[in-house]
Amino acid sequence: MKQFEEDVKNQNIHSNISFKGNKYNYVIKYTERFNLLEIGLDNKKFIQFNSDYFSQLNLYLHKTLFIKEGLSYVKLWNDCFIKTINERFGNSSLANRLSRLEVVEPLEKTKEICKILNSELQNKSSEYYKHKLVFNENFIDINQTKKDFISKLSTFFKK
Repeated sequence: MKQFEEDVKNQNIHSNISFKGNKYNYVIKYTERFNLLEIGLDNKKFIQFNSDYFSQLNLYLHKTLFIKEGLSYVKLWNDCFIKTINERFGNSSLANRLSRLEVVEPLEKTKEICKILNSELQNKSSEYYKHKLVFNENFIDINQTKKDFISKLSTFFKK
């Protein structure tokens, strides 16, 4: 092992390696196994309680819309989740706080969603455990995926 480490150090193999990508590269792979809220939600019981909703949302994005870009996935997921909370819990504190989120960057928005959920779900007998979330595919803005695709295409052809 020591010989290998010395050989690697002497060869300076890292100088030829460069990575292209961003923090969204792993989102699709991650969401095949995990719920997006797991990046910051302390109370996993909320995910378990609403597992049907999250499974349907995830399958719809992966298997119906065939989303292959992490950025698009996160944007659509966030928007659908917030619309679902608004529809299910109306004028609640949670719905109001999520609706006022002004974070534009999608993964940062997901983190903020988690922070809000963490504070709202502190009470174990919370109203948010009385009614499960219901997936509605109409809450997903398919035009957003088209806009993202066209934007990516135009960037590609500019090069």
